[in-house]
Order: sequence, then C-alpha cells, then structure tokens
Amino acid sequence: MGSLSSEAARCMRQLGKPAKAQEHAQRILALRSSNSTRSRAFGQLFLIATLIEQGELEEACRTTRDVVEATQSLGSQLIVKQFQDIRDQLAPHVGSADVQETRQILADAVRQRVWLQQWITTDTQAASG
Repeated sequence: MGSLSSEAARCMRQLGKPAKAQEHAQRILALRSSNSTRSRAFGQLFLIATLIEQGELEEACRTTRDVVEATQSLGSQLIVKQFQDIRDQLAPHVGSADVQETRQILADAVRQRVWLQQWITTDTQAASG
C-alpha cells in the first residue's frame, strides 16, 4: 500500500498538484512503521518537497531538521542526493533565517555523509586488498 501511495504522490507532483501529492506523502508516512527509518525518510523527504512547493516553509524546515536527525545512521547516496535537492529547493527562500539555518544543516549533513561513504569505501577496499 505504501508503494502505491508513493507512486500516486509522484504522479500528482508531476501533474503540478502539490496539495494532492502532499496528501499521498502523508499517507506514505501513516503506512510506514517508525522502525522503517529509511522508508519513512523517503516519504518525509517527498513531503518536504511538496511543502516547499506550496510555500509552507516553516513546516518544511521543521520536517527537514527532523529527518536529518532521525537518519544520522543512514548515508546512502539516495538520501544524500535528496538532501541536496531539498537544499536547492530552499535556495530561493534564503531571506528567511529558518531557511538559512535549515540549508546549513543540510549542507553539514551532506558533507558528513559523503565523508562517511568515502571512509567506508576506503576501509572496505583496504580490508579486501
């Protein structure tokens, strides 16, 4: 059911219907257990994008900070890419102190996770070589 909601959310966003996309993103979160950190993160990141599109910057920033904190153990390239995308989406709104702070949090999270990915890759290569 969560996958279907994900597809519906993507379709609504592509059709330029951010409010409908937001509804489906919220449904994704309702269907994902709190134990599925990665799945919930993707749903939350999608929700953040729809909030930004609708000008709900305060909620988008709050949710972004929550996701960054909840996913500290996740360093996948997809999570990093989505953090970068959210940071880019927030760029036009840097007049807001909340947006500036959130963009800095995202930049720090990306930097940390890219470093972690490189460290793990280097450590794995050294162990196998």
